[in-house]
Amino acid sequence: MGEQTSSPFLTRVATAGGEAKKIQIESGFSLSPVPLGSRGMSQDGKLLVTISPTDSWFYRVAVLDPATGRITPVKVTYPGDTISANWGEDGRILAVGLPLKGRIWRFHRTTE
Repeated sequence: MGEQTSSPFLTRVATAGGEAKKIQIESGFSLSPVPLGSRGMSQDGKLLVTISPTDSWFYRVAVLDPATGRITPVKVTYPGDTISANWGEDGRILAVGLPLKGRIWRFHRTTE
């Protein structure tokens, strides 16, 4: 029976075939259930993934080195989610940002 887990995970399979090998990632992070971008792999083999940090409610984009499992979160300046990242042609990261915004309304009853 195969390995059971409740978190998404990545595997590596050689293009020539063979057995799938699970890519271990750095502790303190888990992958989010968000698809990888179509341009999510860089020329040097780094992957843009969406993570669920243990110290945050929000999904964050991070750079994953599949060879070492090292995760480098991409810093943002707002509270909210960052998902679905791709590498731009110039090497910059393009992602969807979903900032958390709220407003408090106070309604007054009018007397006429």
